[in-house]
Amino acid sequence: MSELRDKLKAKANLYGLTYAANATDETIADKINKFEAELKEKGDNDQKEVFDRAHKNEDGSMSSAGLMVKCHVTNLNKDEGEVPTVFVAVGNAEDDFYEARYVPFGEDWFVPWALIQDLMGRHMQVHVRGRDKQTGKMTKMKAKQVPHYAIQLL
Repeated sequence: MSELRDKLKAKANLYGLTYAANATDETIADKINKFEAELKEKGDNDQKEVFDRAHKNEDGSMSSAGLMVKCHVTNLNKDEGEVPTVFVAVGNAEDDFYEARYVPFGEDWFVPWALIQDLMGRHMQVHVRGRDKQTGKMTKMKAKQVPHYAIQLL
């Protein structure tokens, strides 16, 4: 697979665009260009409409899992280095909802509520040492669960 194709597919996934497995590079590039043109045309105020890829119920209302929310996600795990995005996939059989997409770090982005809930539930384990209050000596290492991502809802 060519480097150009990899970049196009990554950008299409980042935008939440779908394409056939056998789609040509030109087809994927056209979809991306149309999407970016629509973003520019709408402006900042109406971007939610453009990004709204949520599933609708039969009555036309949106399921809460697919509601798009603008957020800013930051990776708190220093061991992961300079990872630019996280790939998140969630599913809900009750609402017949499945969503998989890349969520970039350090950018304001529209993300389905189900993905935000998944990111909020992710934790990492860190080991900390403390001081004994009575003796002042260092205590043994203790495992502690802390959030993996800082999520700011905008």
